[in-house]
Amino acid sequence: MYIINFIMGLKLVIASTVGTSILSNLENDNNSKKSRKLQDLLSRKPSWAAVDDDIQKELDRKSTLASSLFKEALNIVKLDPEKYSAELNSIINTLRTIQGNVVDELELFFYPTNTGASKFCAKIIYNYVKMDVDDFKKRTGLAKNTKIKAYEPITLRGFGSDPGFFNNGLIELVDKFARIIINKTKQDYKVIVNSTAGFKAETAYITIMAMLAGAWRIVYMHEGFKEVVQLLSLPLAIDERYMRDLRKIGKGAQKQAVESMGIDVDALKERGLVDLEDGFVKPREWITHLLKLTKSKP
Repeated sequence: MYIINFIMGLKLVIASTVGTSILSNLENDNNSKKSRKLQDLLSRKPSWAAVDDDIQKELDRKSTLASSLFKEALNIVKLDPEKYSAELNSIINTLRTIQGNVVDELELFFYPTNTGASKFCAKIIYNYVKMDVDDFKKRTGLAKNTKIKAYEPITLRGFGSDPGFFNNGLIELVDKFARIIINKTKQDYKVIVNSTAGFKAETAYITIMAMLAGAWRIVYMHEGFKEVVQLLSLPLAIDERYMRDLRKIGKGAQKQAVESMGIDVDALKERGLVDLEDGFVKPREWITHLLKLTKSKP
């Protein structure tokens, strides 16, 4: 386990992806007492449900404190959040590596995918931190006077649903994820990205986007040895040469006109930075969003 030492007055942000580990662990848990309603729901294995399965809409509707089933699941998770939630396990163990008395402020952002199962789990995590903040502080070692703010979960759309993910999902990552990292860094927060949850492809893109946005730390709860691993936050950036070319292209132009500026269109296309259709070169939408955002990056 790594230990991080700081001077006083640390402002911290944790941006965490959210998967379906809570539902998966509840499905496999034979120790806690569950109502017949909850047992029936879990017997349908919602953690493995397809994106278009009817149970996704059902879980989405029940992702509220007005639902007795949701409250029951929340109360079980409260008993041992590290056991039931991979996300909370990673967050809590990460915070334990930081001397609690140096953290003045902590802000938490949770990012589920656009499925009922993921949103159900994210709402449980959010409500635990918000409602049981004293228990959260005790488990993490944070001081009693640490200011904690948990934001309503922010849904990332386009993940895993169809091939459009490679455009729509990346746009979501730029607008909802990278933007938070960049803006909070400008406000003197140290941003930690928790990439424990989600499918491998999503985790890979989230990790890369976190590095592009300048996240301070990226952490991952390794299943093999049950310990938080700190991934190296490499100083990644899209080659400045390509960034300059993309800015020259702007909203798009004919290939011949672009090449007359000395721009290698084929190189941009091979790297997935532009689309080429009927001789018209246009930057991919996600890269256009990133270009706008990185103009103000510190």
